[in-house]
Amino acid sequence: MKEALMNIITQGTKIEGKMYVNGSIRIDGEVHAEYIEATEKIIIGPDGILKGKVKSKSLSSSGVCDGVFHIGELVELLKGASFDGELTCKRLVVEDGVLLDGKVSMREGKRIKEKPKES
Repeated sequence: MKEALMNIITQGTKIEGKMYVNGSIRIDGEVHAEYIEATEKIIIGPDGILKGKVKSKSLSSSGVCDGVFHIGELVELLKGASFDGELTCKRLVVEDGVLLDGKVSMREGKRIKEKPKES
């Protein structure tokens, strides 16, 4: 089985624009993305900043997230992380100490069935 590629944006590096990542990416610097897509996982370190429109299979952050995030599977917001914006995912883990502000959707586009009305 072929191992997924890991790309790294180191502290002190700032990138702006569109990014397409084959595999995973770790962000310890700043990424201001018009659009970023990763086929696997996005990891944001404690000093990392990711702003923009984001699409990925999974996300793990202990840094700053700001924008519109469409994550196919799991999102982990670790202690010290902050999230501001819109988040769509299947599963969400939020540790104590996370600042979370915005809209979160975990419905996968399906309507939640209403409970039957009691008479």
